[in-house]
Amino acid sequence: MKTKYILYIIILLGTSCSSNKSLVTNYLKAKNECNFDSMSKLLNENYYEQFLNDSILEIKNLDHLKDFTEWGCIMSSNVEMKNISSSKTKVKTIEQHTNLIDSILNRNPRVFQITYYIENNKIKYSRIDTLSGYRKNALQGKLALDKFKSFVLKNSIDDGNGIEKEDAVKLKNALLYYQNTVINNSNK
Repeated sequence: MKTKYILYIIILLGTSCSSNKSLVTNYLKAKNECNFDSMSKLLNENYYEQFLNDSILEIKNLDHLKDFTEWGCIMSSNVEMKNISSSKTKVKTIEQHTNLIDSILNRNPRVFQITYYIENNKIKYSRIDTLSGYRKNALQGKLALDKFKSFVLKNSIDDGNGIEKEDAVKLKNALLYYQNTVINNSNK
């Protein structure tokens, strides 16, 4: 009898872990497809994202996530899952994040460990943590971004300054202009 009970718990935990992995995998797929409606169905109504050991929320709520998703769609944002593991209430991933800024400015992708907390078959919130080498990578990315920002200021170009859709369009146009006038000319 005791063996059957333990086996039943193992099966339940395995099923729960598997469904939690699917939940996060489906969320990231919808995110890459810029499908906020599909994303929001997988999230708790009070969903937020926060960097570990940081008091500032990366994503404050679903409205903020919707704006960020629209911005990301225009900026060709992409998340590639490198690893996934789960328990009854958490899913941990290693994710590589890229967007148009990275490809045009030749920045390395940002890689994070993200823990998704699951409650009632929905993602309640997530915590983002950096991995070894993040600071070095961030410094390289900042130097490339600083060159772009200097060009934007020098040429009085509006590159947007937020996560609204219009800001993403301005940033994309500024990046493409920078690519065509600076990067492509320096490669000749």
